[in-house]
Amino acid sequence: MDVRAPTLDELPAVAALAAKLVRLHEGYDPLRFVHLDDPEAGYARFLPRVLGDAKSVLRVAVSEGRVIGYAYATLEGLDYFALLGPCGKLHDLYVDDGARGLGAGEALVREVKAELRRRGAPRVVLLTAAQNERAQRLFARAGFRTTMLELTAELDEPAP
Repeated sequence: MDVRAPTLDELPAVAALAAKLVRLHEGYDPLRFVHLDDPEAGYARFLPRVLGDAKSVLRVAVSEGRVIGYAYATLEGLDYFALLGPCGKLHDLYVDDGARGLGAGEALVREVKAELRRRGAPRVVLLTAAQNERAQRLFARAGFRTTMLELTAELDEPAP
């Protein structure tokens, strides 16, 4: 398995994996996570801009010539309202179902953390769905700790 920046030709495969991640989250909680009719197309427009962006890190895991996973992170400045200093933010991590258990997720996280460190980030933060216990275990193995919990309430429903 090779973990590296993707080529332009690999971006459609990354967009397909990103769409799976979008649908996974929507399945967890359709009220919290946005529904996108065509996430592949949205990612297909977005990803080429990421490749040349000095504040973005996009990595793929490739096995036998096939993209089996990807990670996307950004360098962030001070966020006063989140009480968060400069950092790297890991936005997306996804490994295709058939390739899970091969170490691609851990390899992607290691590479993204290393690249963010090279670019000067003092830490990396991320959000993960409460239902995604497998991802939470992976992140814990990679050295992440829980620091915040997101809570959501629908305003069109009466409070208990």
